Order: sequence, then C-alpha cells, then structure tokens
Amino acid sequence: MSDKKTEILSQLEQGKITATEAFTMLNQLNESAAPTHETEPTSTDEPRSNGSRQERERYETPPPPPPPQFTAPDWVEDLIGDVSGAVEDVVESIKDWNIGASISEFMSGTYGHHENTLYFTSNPISQGILKLTLIGKAAKVTVSGYDGNVIRVQCKYNARRPDAQVLFHEEDGAYQLMYDESQMRSMEIFCEVPYVMIKNIHAASKSGVVLIENIKAGAVVLYTKNEKILASNIDCAEFVAQNRNEAIKVQSLNAQNVHIETTNAKIQVEDVRAVNAGLKTTNSRIKMAHMDVANLQIHTTNTSLKLDKLLYDFEDWSGERTLEAYTTNSNISFSAPADIGLKMHAHAPGGKVVCKRHDLYLSEAGRDHAQGTSNHYDFSSKKMNVVLSTTNASVKIRE
Repeated sequence: MSDKKTEILSQLEQGKITATEAFTMLNQLNESAAPTHETEPTSTDEPRSNGSRQERERYETPPPPPPPQFTAPDWVEDLIGDVSGAVEDVVESIKDWNIGASISEFMSGTYGHHENTLYFTSNPISQGILKLTLIGKAAKVTVSGYDGNVIRVQCKYNARRPDAQVLFHEEDGAYQLMYDESQMRSMEIFCEVPYVMIKNIHAASKSGVVLIENIKAGAVVLYTKNEKILASNIDCAEFVAQNRNEAIKVQSLNAQNVHIETTNAKIQVEDVRAVNAGLKTTNSRIKMAHMDVANLQIHTTNTSLKLDKLLYDFEDWSGERTLEAYTTNSNISFSAPADIGLKMHAHAPGGKVVCKRHDLYLSEAGRDHAQGTSNHYDFSSKKMNVVLSTTNASVKIRE
C-alpha cells in the first residue's frame, strides 16, 4: 500500500476526515496513478475513414478500471451497528405508541378515572372548634348539624390518578379536608358537625351545590359558582353566601350580620332575623318574606322590586329601622302599614316618582324625586328611614 493511501486511512481512523471524504480521496489517488492507454497516431498509422471495424477499435481508448473496494475500520462498523440498532428500537417503540391518544390525554390532563369513598372521624371534641374548612369540586357539599361530639366526614371523589391522596387535617383546633385539586375530577363531601361547637364554618364547591342546615356557629361562609346555595335553620353571628350565575335560597336564619350575593340569578330569603343584611344580585329578582332586619340593603339591576310584605312580620321593633333599595331600568313599588312612621327619599332619574300616601308630607317633590316625612313620625313607636332609587323607570309609594 502506498504512503498516500496509508496516510488517508490513518486520518480516517483518527476522525480527522469522514468516510465519504476518505473514499473520494482514495478514488482520486487511484485515477491519478492509473496508466494512460491512448496512442498518438502517426501519419503512417492513422486509419482511413472508411477502415474496417477491427482497425477502428484498435485505436479507441479502453474504459478506466473500477475503483478499489474501500473497507472501513472496525470501530466504524461497530458504530454503524450501534446506531442501526438504536434506530430500530425507536421505530418499534413508535409503532407501539398511540401518539394521538397520548397528546389528547396530555392536553386534557386526564389520566384516568379512579373513584373512591373515604370516611374520616375526628377525636371527641371537648371544646369549641376554631374553624372547619370543606372545599368540594364539581359536586355537592353538604354540612349538617347533629347532637354529638365528633366531626364525621364522608368524601366521594373521582381522581385522575390512582395515588391521589385525601387527608382530614387538624392543627391548633382547625380542621380541613385537604387534597390536590389538580388531581381530582370531582369531590363530593358530606359532613356532620356537633351543635354549638364550631366557631367558623367555611363550605365551598367549585361548580357544585352547597347545602348547609341545622347549624349553630360563630360564622358561616358559603361559596360556589354555577350551582345553588341552600341554607336553612342557621344561627350564627356572621352569615355570608356568595355565588355566581345561580340562585341562593335561605330560610330560617338568625344572625347579627348577613351578606348574600350572586349574579344573574334569584335570591330568595324567608324568615330572616338580623341587625344588618345586604342582598345583592344582577339582572334577577330578590324575593323576601318575614324579614325582621334593622338595617336592610337591597341591590339589583334591570329587575323590578316589590317591597310590601317584608315589613309586616316584625315581632320586636326598637329604634329606627332602615331600608335601602336600588335597581336600574325597572320599577320599585313600596307600601307599609299606616302605623309606621316614614322618612322617605325617592329618586328616579330618567323616570318619575309617584306618591299616593296621604300621611306623607313632602318637603321636596319633583317629577323624578321626592322627599318627605309621615305626619305622625314623632309619635310613632315604629319608625323607618326609606331610600328608594331607580333609573329610567318609576318609584311608586302606596298606602
């Protein structure tokens, strides 16, 4: 083997050149070393144009010899074998991999359905619980009071993974149902709590019904969206119920302060006794009955308000009460028994105020506003300060 070929093969083994480059260089080396077979014709040997076939072939140049067979070093053959094996493994794995299903599973975050039901029971409770927090997901959350001394929780859930964990955790008198929300499709909760032993109850569900009944506590806070909140027979200092796009119904509530709010859905309250209460919704009705509330605020939009019977059922009337009612683009109708002394403020920009109470002396009166006081206000045992406001509609004050 020539020194030049040895040098080329040495460079290939050292990785200085590729196999393709080595092959090209060897091919060029062989072509340059091949002897020429062309013969310069002389005047005496030049064939005639019409010579025989054998004479013409004698002067033609033969084809070049074929290139030498290149044999790669052993390490190149080993590398090619390793790469080929790896490629075959990848190809086989791709054949077994359902790419479409895997991408769909990843994008939706759904890795399976794993249903389970767990039961938790707290230790016997000898003193008041500071706080109980229960949060469900896409399912109903129920909290019910009973005559006992332990908290009992049943949770039924649908998990994305079989190893999803649910814990009922207690720390410094506060109990909480804990889980990784991202691992759950749904979490339904049913809880029984002892009477008069819980200071604060927080019950919520993301897109699930919240139902609470027969509870006596310091504070009750309820929240959900796109599903109903139902509360009955509640005795507490603070009551808060917040929702979105679904109704709230409260029956038999005794509290110091009440805040009930939703959007685009009805609020229905009955038999409520409170010092302060606020009811707020949008684009829907507020229905009230047997409202014994010292200071009541009502807010809605684009829906009429009829304020009549809610004032009839007060058992104990002390001091001056306040009623404020606001809406937009809809009428307000108000009436009260004649023995109630009224201080009236009515506003209806873009609309009108109509007053048909004969005992009401109007200090200010215009098409869209009125202000006045009942003639017997100073001598009445029942007094109420009333503010009524709407836009682009009418306020009607009747007997």
